[in-house]
Amino acid sequence: MTAEATFCVVDVKNNDALKSTTTVLTFADGIATSGFLGTITRSALQSEAAHLMNGDSLTIRCYRTLVDYSDEHTERHRTTVSVTDCRFSEDLGWLLDSGSGADVTVNVGDGRYSVYKAILASRSPVFRAMFQHDMLENLQGQVFVTDIEYEVFGEMLRFIYTGRSPNLDNMAHALMVAADKYGLLTLRDECEDALIRNLSFESTAFSLIVGDKLNATILRRSSLNFICANLCEVMKTDGWCTLVDYHIDLVDIYLQVLSETSAPALDVLVILQGEDNCALLTTRNNPMFCDNEAG
Repeated sequence: MTAEATFCVVDVKNNDALKSTTTVLTFADGIATSGFLGTITRSALQSEAAHLMNGDSLTIRCYRTLVDYSDEHTERHRTTVSVTDCRFSEDLGWLLDSGSGADVTVNVGDGRYSVYKAILASRSPVFRAMFQHDMLENLQGQVFVTDIEYEVFGEMLRFIYTGRSPNLDNMAHALMVAADKYGLLTLRDECEDALIRNLSFESTAFSLIVGDKLNATILRRSSLNFICANLCEVMKTDGWCTLVDYHIDLVDIYLQVLSETSAPALDVLVILQGEDNCALLTTRNNPMFCDNEAG
C-alpha cells in the first residue's frame, strides 16, 4: 500500500496549523509503526506556542491519503510460484515418460521403467538404502519388483517424480500398500484420505483389509463404522466374501465393534465349518453365504 501523510498541529480554535506533508510512502505488512523526523521544527512550535497550546496540552492531527492499494506484487509472486511449480512438475513428468538419461531399470512384471537413481533415492528411504550400498540392484543397475502391478508402480513413480498422483482414486488400495512399502508417507496419507472419502458398499471391506494390514487406525475405524451402518449391503459384495474367506480375524473385530454399538436391528451369527473356513453370516431377515462353494 502506498500513501502520503499530512501532519498538523491543532490551534486553540481547533483549526489545522503548521501543516507538513510527507512524500509518498510504501506501507508493508508486518511493519507496525513508522516515524518521520523533522516534520515540524521546534522553533516553529515555540514561535506559535500561544496559539497552539490549550493549557498544557498540544494536539496533533494526521491525515493519510491512500495513493494505491494493490496486491499486484503478492499475486504476481503467487502466480509465478504456481506456474514454476507446475512447469517443474511437468518437466519431471516428461523425464519419467521419456526415460532420457536414466541410469537404472526397474522391471515390474513384463514391463519396465527407466528411471534415475538420484530421484528415487531422494524421495524414498528404501530406494536410498538400495542405491547407497553395494547391493545387487545398485551394481547391476536393475531392480526387479514382483509384488506390485505395473500400473500401480508407475503411478507411484509419477508421485516420486512430480509429487502428484492423477490416478490415485482409481487404485488407492494397491497404491497405499506400495507407498507404505517404499516409505512414501505423504502418498500413503493421500491414499488413506481418498479411501476414507470414497468409502462405498463395494470398497469398504477392502479398505478394512488394507487399513488393518498397514495399521492405518483411522482408515480401519472408518471402514468398521461404515460396515456397522450398512451391513446388509456390504455383505452382498465380493469384498465382504474376501474378508470372510481370508481375513476372518477382522470379522471377529467387526463383531466386537457391532456389539459395542448395540444396534438393535441386527442379529448376527457366525458359523465356521471345517477346514474351508466357510462362514455363514445372517442378519434377522437376510442370510448370506460368503463362501462361493457354500450352498
